[in-house]
Amino acid sequence: MPTAKNTTVLGVDLGGTKIHAGLYSVPDFKLIKEQQIPTDAKRGLENVLESIAALINSFADETTLAAGLGVPGYFNQQMNVLSRTPNIPFKSPVNLKDFFASRVKIPMAFDNDAKLFAFAEYELNWKDKIKDMVALAIGTGLGGGIVIDGKIYRGANGFAGEFGHASFGADREFEDVVSGKASDAQIGQSLGLLLSDIVHVFNPQVIVLGGSVALHTFASLEKEVWDCIRKRNVEESYAGLKIVLSKLENPATLGAALLASKNRL
Repeated sequence: MPTAKNTTVLGVDLGGTKIHAGLYSVPDFKLIKEQQIPTDAKRGLENVLESIAALINSFADETTLAAGLGVPGYFNQQMNVLSRTPNIPFKSPVNLKDFFASRVKIPMAFDNDAKLFAFAEYELNWKDKIKDMVALAIGTGLGGGIVIDGKIYRGANGFAGEFGHASFGADREFEDVVSGKASDAQIGQSLGLLLSDIVHVFNPQVIVLGGSVALHTFASLEKEVWDCIRKRNVEESYAGLKIVLSKLENPATLGAALLASKNRL
């Protein structure tokens, strides 16, 4: 059995083009080693999950207590069921707990990747400072996680935070205009509208932006975003609001490791 001084946890993030794994020390969550492999999504979800099982078994060592996996798409954590996922074809919903139980030699925990981003941000950077936060992962697509009163908010069926699929006009979604699918000029105004709506609905203390698109564009768009919020929201609703960029490396992977640790320790 691993001792308290040499335990590790493994986090895995399933993306549309790559799968990233990181082994972290416990309890300080320092990265020990990492590995990245192509998703090769055209193989279908079951084959991709088989590759993840093999990766976990080869990557974990005798110190590893558990593994966490972040998945894109609609995941019900209470049921452990992934019902649909973008960019990876599959035939029917998959119970991830059942799938990995016979394939992986250590305990596992699962969640939506954007919720794990929010979880990592809150646990490591904001837990002792605030209670209400929204995190947006803006990259190839647009995902989100919501923290209310210090806890991840999931909604009735586990699908809360899917801001990318909120309607933008009559025939588009916010993911069409706030992601790698849009131009920088389009993103600025559209992100301002989205954050304005988030302030109206959730009134968070902090909004954290992550993902490749946010990290590369927000500095040049920040003024436009704030101008939109000030125009559309009453001043009291955004008093004290902070909009910040994430500084975490591979936050969904780290969030998966944190989840595995909390489920195991």
